[in-house]
Amino acid sequence: MSFILRQITKRVGAPDIVREKAVAAAEPVIGRGSDCDIQLTDLAVSLRHAVVKQTGPGKVSVDALGAENFEA
Repeated sequence: MSFILRQITKRVGAPDIVREKAVAAAEPVIGRGSDCDIQLTDLAVSLRHAVVKQTGPGKVSVDALGAENFEA
């Protein structure tokens, strides 16, 4: 299983910039840590913040790994 991560940068008066990256992990981990599949630089994000899991055909869940709450 793999995921496609899309980063979209909005620009005023110009087309959006879309960057895509394939993430080959079956259950990618999101966080600031260097071992994470999806790395974020925001200090409000834990080193290992959340994990993405496939829950059915075309469905995923995002589960917290730390104490920080978030909405997906």
